Amino acid sequence: MDAMESEVERLVRERTRELEAANAALRKSEQMLATEIDAAQRLQMVATQLMVAQGTEALHEQILDTALAILHADLASIQMVHPERGTTGELKLLGHRGFSGQAAKRWEWVGADSRTTCGEALRTGQRVIVPDVRTCDFMAGSEDLKAFLDAGVHAAQTSPLVSRSGALLGMVTTYWRKPHELTGSELRALDVLARLAADLIERTRAEEALRENQQLLGSIYDTVRDVIFHLAVEAEGRFRFISVNAAFLEATGLSREMVVGRTVNEVIPEPSLTMVLGKYRQAIEQNTAVLWEETSDYPAGRLTGEVSVVPAFDSRGTCTHLVGSVHDITARKRAEAALRESEQQLRSLAGSLLSAQEKERRRISRELHDDLTQRLAGLAMELGTLAAESPRASQRLKKRLGALQRGVVEAAETSRHMAYQLHPAELDDLGLATAIRVYCNDFSRYGIIVEFSSRNLPESVNREVASCLYRVAQESLRNVAKHANARRASVTLEGKGDRIQLQVRDTGVGFPVESLRAGGGLGVVSMQERVRHLNGSFAIQSMPEQGTVITVEVPLPKTQMSTAGYSY
Repeated sequence: MDAMESEVERLVRERTRELEAANAALRKSEQMLATEIDAAQRLQMVATQLMVAQGTEALHEQILDTALAILHADLASIQMVHPERGTTGELKLLGHRGFSGQAAKRWEWVGADSRTTCGEALRTGQRVIVPDVRTCDFMAGSEDLKAFLDAGVHAAQTSPLVSRSGALLGMVTTYWRKPHELTGSELRALDVLARLAADLIERTRAEEALRENQQLLGSIYDTVRDVIFHLAVEAEGRFRFISVNAAFLEATGLSREMVVGRTVNEVIPEPSLTMVLGKYRQAIEQNTAVLWEETSDYPAGRLTGEVSVVPAFDSRGTCTHLVGSVHDITARKRAEAALRESEQQLRSLAGSLLSAQEKERRRISRELHDDLTQRLAGLAMELGTLAAESPRASQRLKKRLGALQRGVVEAAETSRHMAYQLHPAELDDLGLATAIRVYCNDFSRYGIIVEFSSRNLPESVNREVASCLYRVAQESLRNVAKHANARRASVTLEGKGDRIQLQVRDTGVGFPVESLRAGGGLGVVSMQERVRHLNGSFAIQSMPEQGTVITVEVPLPKTQMSTAGYSY
C-alpha cells in the first residue's frame, strides 16, 4: 500500500512539473507575442507619424525615437552618407539620442577606417551587431572602443538604410549600456524600421528637391523679362489661365486676380482672340510648338510680341495644358519703323542727289558743247585762216600754226566727248533709244561689238526714266569692257505695258553673283540706287564662264503708258 501511494505521488509530481513547464513556455510565448504585437503597433503608429512628419529634421527625430522604443535601447544615432567624401564616402551625424556633446563632436564624421559599428557597416555594406564591445575583434585595442566604454556603451548595432534602387542613404545605430543580444522579433522590427525609414528619407529628399526646384522655377518664372503663361485645356475648346508670371501682369497692366482662373476669352481682347484660339488649336492638333506675331491692346498699352505655345499631353494622349511665352518686340518694331523711315529718307535724298547730279551733268554738258567746244572750233578755224592768209610767213611759222590748229581741234573733240559722256544731247533731242544706240555704236572703240534692239517703246519717255536707263546701260557696258573679257554684247530695250525693260547681256567670263554680297563695286551700287529711286527692279544673273545678264525694269508715269508700236 505504501509503495502504491509513493508511485502515485511521484506521478503527480512529474505531471505537475510538466504542467508548470508547459505554463512557463506558454507565458514565454505570450510574452514574445505581446512584445511583437507591441513592436508592430509601435511601427504602425510610427509609420503614420513618419508619413506626416514635416521636413527631414522631424523625420530623423521620429526614426530615432522609434529605434529606441522597439529595440529597448539606451542611445541612438542617425547618419547620412556623403559619397563624395574620400574614396568610400563618409557618414555625417544628423541626429542622436543620449550622446554627450563630446561624443557628438567625436563622431560628427565617420569614415570606413573607423573602428566602430558604423565604420564597419560602411566598409561591408551590411548590418553589424556587437552584443559586447569588449569581445569585438575589429574594435579591440582601438580609441573608439575606449570612447564607447567611457560613454558607458557595452553593445551596439548599425543597420544600413538602402533605397529601393540599392543606393546607400545612411545608417541607424542603437546602443545599450549593458551587453545585449538582439532577439528575432527585434531583428524583424529593425528590418521593418530600416525599410520604412529608407523609403521615407528617399521620399522626403525627393519632395525637398522638388520644392527647391519649384522655388527656383518660380524665381526664374517671375524674374525673366519675357511673358510666360500656363493654360489648362478644358472641355468644349476652352482654355483657362492657371498661372502667369510678373512680366505678364506688367506688360498687360492686369492684376493676377483678373487673369488666373479666367478663360482666355475673358482676358485676351479682340481682334487678336480669334487668331490666338486658332493657334492654340493648331498646336494641339499638330502636337508641336507654334509661333506667331501678335499685337493686342491692354490697359498698359499696345503689346506687340512673338508668341509661342507648346502643348502637354497625358498618358492617354489627351492635351491637358499649354505653356506659352511672349517676347515683347514693341520697342524693336518701333526701331524697325524708325529705320524704315530713315531708309526712305536716305533713298529720297539719294534720289534727289541723283536728280541734281543729272541736272548738273546736263548743264555742264550744254556749256561744254555750246560754249567751249564752239569757241575751240572757231579758234581752230581762225588759226587755219591765219595760216592761209600769211603767204610771206616762214615755213616754220606755218608748221607751228598748223600744230596749234590740230591741238585746238583735238581739244574741241575732247570737249565734245566729255559733254557726251556727261549727258548726250541725243537723249534730250532724239530720245532714249537713239541715245543708247549711238552709245552702243561708239563702244566699238573698246574692240567690243554691241548689238542694240528696241521694241514697243512709248513715243516719249520721261526724262528721269530715260536718264536712269541710259546710265544703267552706260555703266553695264563699262563693266563689260573692264571685267567681262568679252568680244560681243547686246542691249535690248523693250516696252512692257506700264514698264520699260532694259537688258544688257555679254558672253564674257562671268562671276559668282554671291561675291556681290560681300560688297559690290560703286558702279553696281549706283545702278541699284538709280533703279530703286524709281521703284524699279534690278537683277544680275551670272556664273563663271557663262557670261552676265543685267535686267532692269522701271515703271512709267501713267501719262506715258501708251505705246507707238514701233522699233528703233
